[in-house]
Amino acid sequence: MKVLMLTTTFPRWSDDSTASFILDLSKNVSMRGVQVTVLAPHHPGAMFREECEGLQIYRFPYFWPYRYERLCYGGGILANLKRSIIADIQAPLLLLSETYHALRLTRKERVDVIHAHWIMPSGLVALFCRVLCKTPVVVSCHGSDVEVLCKNGVGRFLSGRVLGKADRITTVSAYLKTKVTGVGIPSDRVDVLHDGVDTSSFRFSPKMTGSHKLVYVGRLADEKGLENLLKSMALLKKKFPDVTLTIVGEGPLRKKLEDLSNELNMRESISFEGAVPHSRISEYMRDADALVLPSISEGLSVVILEAMACGTPVIASNVGGVGDIVSDGFNGFVVEPGDVAGFARKIMELWSDKSLIERFSQNGLDTVKQRFSWKVIAEKFIKVYGDAEKDGR
Repeated sequence: MKVLMLTTTFPRWSDDSTASFILDLSKNVSMRGVQVTVLAPHHPGAMFREECEGLQIYRFPYFWPYRYERLCYGGGILANLKRSIIADIQAPLLLLSETYHALRLTRKERVDVIHAHWIMPSGLVALFCRVLCKTPVVVSCHGSDVEVLCKNGVGRFLSGRVLGKADRITTVSAYLKTKVTGVGIPSDRVDVLHDGVDTSSFRFSPKMTGSHKLVYVGRLADEKGLENLLKSMALLKKKFPDVTLTIVGEGPLRKKLEDLSNELNMRESISFEGAVPHSRISEYMRDADALVLPSISEGLSVVILEAMACGTPVIASNVGGVGDIVSDGFNGFVVEPGDVAGFARKIMELWSDKSLIERFSQNGLDTVKQRFSWKVIAEKFIKVYGDAEKDGR
């Protein structure tokens, strides 16, 4: 079977942490006999074509000179559209370029199934290929596409068209499935397939109690709720003067968050690491006493799985697909989004009970091994590809 992966975000070079879950999925289905070609946007400094662990990777240009490509990566397409006029201009160009290259590869490679990540624009591009090439389509919804696009009339209309014509749909959480079926998509066409985690890269390490180190890993964007986390840090500082927070990731809110940490007199306790190679993420996980994820909106956070694989307890907002992973009081804590004091209280509770830390650490590891290994996830996706091919032909 030949599968064309369409995505608007993908690792740009070796050890880039951007959308590493799509690379991991591609590698794992490829290891099981599926021939995978990936089509993603180009980024200044990235190769236009390369082979990686059995994958054919194409990066299509969408603006010239290439150094001015601004729409993708960084904080993501939606964030880039808000802050850059150039990105606004490039949006239709991206759609046109992705469509042209997707059609060309579908025909050249004689693709059996197109797997589009996110409803827009890749899902729409896949729909064009479905009509013109009669190739079955799987669309994966990851969170932001469902939450944001369905809020306005045009987005809702286009999303409905894409999902209505897709042969199979996957969502990364049960919560997102209810959103998708809520716009009229039959439940039997939607599969909940979570992202996985590479337990060979994110290895278990027992927690050493006594220090008070927190880590956040992810984009610095509005939906991540980081301003609330910094305010929780100010409360924690009163009881734990040695508390530290390491923020790993980049995004449009970095300057605003740095200014807020100064206003809260927390600058010495908070470090901004920026983007780091994916191979180093596990180091930050194992060094921390807890991973904190204060999101206001979330599909299914891979970093929660990565933290659990490392044995790091998790405190996360009770949004989106978080509840599919974190069972409150069993393998972590969940807090209502925006509850600054509640977040601080749960961290204090964790650090005040050594047995709780040990229980969360072990139960989190068991959760990952039993439900979120890439072997399990990849085999489920291969079945969906087969179902799409059967239904689409």
